[in-house]
Amino acid sequence: MLRTKNLSKHYEKTVAVENLNLNVRAGEIYGFLGPNGAGKTTTIRLLLGLLQPTSGDVFLFDTPISQDAIALKRRIGVVAEEPLATTRMTAWEFIHFYADLNQVARPEGRMDELFKALDLWDVRHALA
Repeated sequence: MLRTKNLSKHYEKTVAVENLNLNVRAGEIYGFLGPNGAGKTTTIRLLLGLLQPTSGDVFLFDTPISQDAIALKRRIGVVAEEPLATTRMTAWEFIHFYADLNQVARPEGRMDELFKALDLWDVRHALA
């Protein structure tokens, strides 16, 4: 049902998640435990497609989340402890996240145009 393969998320000077391999089958309950900064929240955001991984893959129902994130997100539910925080997203990830929420198909071309027009191209991968 949920599987990751060598899932990693790197920020400029921080490795948040490194080569995570999970396999959670239907009916299983899985929890994340660890100290602050261990990568729990980042991992959950990667699993939900809220962040783009630096490398690796996330599979929901044996389908790569990158293949059809919107359709897959319609099949799952999440109860978060805290409201959605986008403080660990880059500007690019933030805009892409909201494009996904609004079902904008293939937003990258338009995003390229906007980041260039607003003179933000060089900082598009900086944390928002």
